[in-house]
This record gives sequence, C-alpha cells and structure tokens, in this order.
Amino acid sequence: MGHRPYDDALLEDLTRRAGGRYRFAADADAAGVALLEVAGEDLAVAARDVRIRVAFETAAVTRYRLLGYEGRHAGAAPGQPPGATLGAAASVTALYEIKLAPGDAPTLATVEARFTPADGGDLEVVSAPVPRSAVADAPSASGRLALAAAGLAEKLRGAYWARALDYDLLVGLLDGLPPGWRDRADVVALRAATERARTLDRRGDRFAAEAPLSSMSFDHVPVVRR
Repeated sequence: MGHRPYDDALLEDLTRRAGGRYRFAADADAAGVALLEVAGEDLAVAARDVRIRVAFETAAVTRYRLLGYEGRHAGAAPGQPPGATLGAAASVTALYEIKLAPGDAPTLATVEARFTPADGGDLEVVSAPVPRSAVADAPSASGRLALAAAGLAEKLRGAYWARALDYDLLVGLLDGLPPGWRDRADVVALRAATERARTLDRRGDRFAAEAPLSSMSFDHVPVVRR
C-alpha cells in the first residue's frame, strides 16, 4: 500500500502516463538498490496501453479455468480490446487449469499482445502459439512453486475447486523442490505460511450442503449461492 496522500494505483497510473517505471521501496536502502538497478537499464518505453490475452483452441482444450478469476467477466469494456491490462514495467503470472481434448491438435492456445508504440502510431498486435508439446509430464521447479503459492491462495479464500486440496500436498510440493530452490527466502516464507495456515484453518466445507464433495466434477460447474 502507498503512503498518504498517494496510493499504489495512483502512483502506477502517474508513472504510466509519464512514460516511466513504477518501483516500490519499503525503506531508504531498498530505494537505493532500486535506483542502481534502474540506472543500468534502458529507460526507453517500448509500448503503451499493453493488453495481453490467451485464446485456447477448442480442438485442443475442452475446458479451462483461470485460477482466482472464475467470477470475473471475461469480456472487454466497449471499445476496448479483450485481455488483461499491464502497467509500466509490470509483469504477471497467470495460472490456467485446462483439460486436454482427445487427439493430437498441435496448438493449445495463442498468446496475443496488443499495444500502442511509445512513439505513437496505430495499435499493433503480436501473437505466438503455445504448442501442445509445452505440456510436460511433471512441473518444473518454477511451475511447482507457482502451484504451491496458488494452491495456498485458493485454500485461504475457500475456493470451491480447492475443496479436495489439502495443506499436506502443498507442503509436499515445496519440499519436493530442488535444494537450491528450497533454501530461497521466499520459498522458506511460503512454507512457513502454509504450515501456519494448516494449524489455524479449522473451517469446514462450506459447500457441502449444496454440492457434496463426492459429487464434485471439474467438468460440471454448479451454481453455489454464497
């Protein structure tokens, strides 16, 4: 959160409008490190008003779910291209749960970016396919870490689709990381938070009355009024 009278959303918007980069620094030492990093970077802004979207191929994917955003309307506002908007120097990780369709369709999805060049000009669109070969039998270390973090978030918010996910599995995902990953400060902190949540979380299944766990199917989304 930003400090009064400014907040993060306002500061990021001001940065974007000015063609700069937004960085958060908690103290003077962190600010110094950020300035040194920026000093070594190319400060030219390549594009503005960047929007990114993922379009799945129906021949390859029968269903998909963007974790954490099940209730958000996927359509764009009138006059706006579809997809998520990125601010200056921002990055984002999106996790999709997908079900593969039978067959050997070569392309799973297309990732598309729309943007306006920083020096002006018309809207430009670039895209790249996601091949079916990108699906691996086992997640990479970074993928395993992302799954553990997303799983904890799903559990904490009481997500319907996380009902069968337990904290032991999340801890196991973190413990299964390579030694160099397990020792990272962010991974140690995530594991501690997961252990703490396992100790404190005594909530029952709030969906049990309307949609028993035994009847739960990822192919059929129920209407749950809470």
